[in-house]
Amino acid sequence: MNNPISILYPYRERSLEMVKVSLNSLAHQTWSDFEVIFVDYGSSPSHLEELRVLLKDFSCVRLISVPVFGKLWSRSIALNLGIKEASYEILFIVDVDLFFASSTLESVLAEYDPRFYYGGYWHFLDQEDSKRLLANTTAFEAKCFKLSDDNGMLLISKEHLFAVHGYDEFFHLYGGEDTDLKNRLKRLGLQKQILKSPSIYHLWHPHVIQKRSKSLIAQPFAFNVKRINEKHVFFNESEKLTIPSGQSHWGTVKSIDPQKNADKIIQLENVHSQIVHFFYHSIFQFSGKFIEVIIRESEKYGNAKTKFKTLIKGNSEPFMTLQEINELITEQLIFAHRHRAYSFKVDLTEKKLQLKIAV
Repeated sequence: MNNPISILYPYRERSLEMVKVSLNSLAHQTWSDFEVIFVDYGSSPSHLEELRVLLKDFSCVRLISVPVFGKLWSRSIALNLGIKEASYEILFIVDVDLFFASSTLESVLAEYDPRFYYGGYWHFLDQEDSKRLLANTTAFEAKCFKLSDDNGMLLISKEHLFAVHGYDEFFHLYGGEDTDLKNRLKRLGLQKQILKSPSIYHLWHPHVIQKRSKSLIAQPFAFNVKRINEKHVFFNESEKLTIPSGQSHWGTVKSIDPQKNADKIIQLENVHSQIVHFFYHSIFQFSGKFIEVIIRESEKYGNAKTKFKTLIKGNSEPFMTLQEINELITEQLIFAHRHRAYSFKVDLTEKKLQLKIAV
C-alpha cells in the first residue's frame, strides 16, 4: 500500500481547542503519508491570527486562507477550494470536531477502492465524554455515545469530485450539500461503501443553527434555510443533475478589497417599499460598480405621530424591522449574488446593516 492522502478541513471560527485535539489525533497516526488542507473561509482577522499560531505546531498542515470575512458561510465553496488545492488523488473530507483513533488512516486506506466512494460511522459523544476526551486523549474510553453514518465524512477519488464539479455552491449557512453530492455521485454511477475504520469520535458542541428572533441578530440570517436547502436537494434530484447548474467556475471565489472605496454610497431607511424596490430592482442597475449600502431605521419609525396617522388614515408607509431586512438581504445574497464579491455586516451598536458589493 502506497497511497498518499489529502485530508480536507472546511473551517470558520470554530473552537481552537477542538482544532488542536483533532490535528493532534492525526499527528499520532500509524500512517504518516498525508497532508492536511485546512481551508479557513472567512474567519475574522483576529481569529485567523490565533489559528495561524496554532497551526504552526503541525507541519502536515497547509493553511488556505480565503479572505471573505463578511461573506455568508458556505461549506460547499470552502471544500471546493480545498479539493482544487489538494496534492493527492485520494481525498478524505472531515471536520474539526472529530478525533481519530491512531490507526484510522491506515485502516481506511486498506479498504479504499477508487471505484467507490465511502462514508463511515461517527461515535457522537455527549458533553461529559467530550470533556473527558479533551482532558486526556491518550487514555480515553467512551462511556456514552450514539453511532451514526449520517454525517459529512467522505473518502473519495479526486477524479470523481472533478467529474461532478464538486459540491453545489448554492448551499449556504447550514445543510444539504452532503446529501446532494452523494445523490449526484450515485447518478454518476458510483456506489457507496461504509468504512469499517476504528473509532472516530465526534466531539459535543452547541447546536450551530441560529434561531429566528424579532430583535436584530448580530449576523446574517436566513429563515428556514435548512428547508430551503432541502428543496434545492429535491430540485437537483428531480432534474437528474450530476453537475450543478451555473457552476462552470466551481472552486473559485471573489472577495472584497477592504482598502477599496465604493463607487457609490447608498443610504436607505427601513421603509418597506424602499428596501424591496432596491434589492429586487435598483441594485442590478449598478452592474460593473462597487457600491456600499447602509441601512438605518427612519426617524419616523416607532414615532407616536406616525403610528397615529397609520391607525387613523391607514396611508403611511409601512416599515420593516432591521431583522426583517437582514433576512431579505441574506436570501438575496444566496439566490442572486452568491458568486459576486461582497461583504455583509450587522452592526448592533449603531443599529445598521452594511452591504459592500461588486455588482
